[in-house]
Amino acid sequence: MNILVVENDRALLDLLQAALSPRYALTPAESCARAEVLLESQPFDLILLDIQLPDGSGFAFCQALKTRPHPPVLMLTVFDDEASTLRGFESGADDYVTKPFSARILQARIQALLRRAGGAERLYSGQLLFDLDRHLVTRAGEEVHLLPTEYSPAELLIRQRGALVTRETLLARLWDDRNLFVEENTLTVNISRLRKKLGSWQGQPYIVTQRSFGYRWGVEVEDADADH
Repeated sequence: MNILVVENDRALLDLLQAALSPRYALTPAESCARAEVLLESQPFDLILLDIQLPDGSGFAFCQALKTRPHPPVLMLTVFDDEASTLRGFESGADDYVTKPFSARILQARIQALLRRAGGAERLYSGQLLFDLDRHLVTRAGEEVHLLPTEYSPAELLIRQRGALVTRETLLARLWDDRNLFVEENTLTVNISRLRKKLGSWQGQPYIVTQRSFGYRWGVEVEDADADH
């Protein structure tokens, strides 16, 4: 998940990075002009927007976004008075959080906005995010390029959330997906390549071999948009 952070306070950017990484990839924009360039060049799932920016107002920036498709906007500001909060919503913000903020509350607000915006079924594990509807795997916002014969067992394993998946089950899954005969050695080769591409999280491999039985997912799995 990629979040555009329109904010020129470096200390706050560092705080947001610590609070939201590795679940979300943050792209900073220190001004309205820089944010516009980034929005034109790449997709974002959410915008975190300050009100006080060096080249304009966050209110005006948010108002301008209403003229075109855009991701949800969460205003993050020191202005906690009622008039500013109302103005934020009137300008088009989807939510409004004041500084200082709780990291867990901010995470919950972000997750709620992403759910309301709709999206694919997603599972989160370590630094990996599985977008199951799009058959897409990302690591800290960067795509992990998997072949179909690598993605298929990875999806089955992460869906089982640590339960053992036998080699026979994985072979049947590859057969169903490709309509081709798959030898056991082919499965071994694909699992080996997959393990190298995914790597590990805090010393724990994502894919664990249970010798003579099969494989299981080795890192905790949770719904990417679940509340905490």
